[in-house]
Amino acid sequence: MLANCDFMKIAIIVSKFNEELTSEMESTSESILKSKKMKYTIIRVPGAYEIPLAASRALGGNYAGAIALGAIVKGSTAHDEVIAHSIAKSLLDVSLKFNKPIAFGVLGPKINWQQAKERAKEYAKRSTETLLDGLSQTI
Repeated sequence: MLANCDFMKIAIIVSKFNEELTSEMESTSESILKSKKMKYTIIRVPGAYEIPLAASRALGGNYAGAIALGAIVKGSTAHDEVIAHSIAKSLLDVSLKFNKPIAFGVLGPKINWQQAKERAKEYAKRSTETLLDGLSQTI
């Protein structure tokens, strides 16, 4: 558990694409961080593909870690898979570059709207808890 988090600041990076889903994810993550009295900033980006750049800028600055929140819903092509795999790899690279944790709370690939709606809150909850756990191990 994080005993003294006065010096830590978390970036919640949220995709605005599929906002009906991601706004719910943002609220869930924010609620958990507030309950733990964590300092955080919400950074909104146009789509999930822009999350890694925002994470790189945040972790290169004064943020201790980041929570990546997005929803990539399956369409008629494999575009969702390309985006999801690219984001996952890029976020891992950013995390390793700055030696800071990034929690992956991006829904998809290969999920439909209904599945995404059912999983949104849980993904946000788990990714937020994962980041907090990761930070407690790096202190």
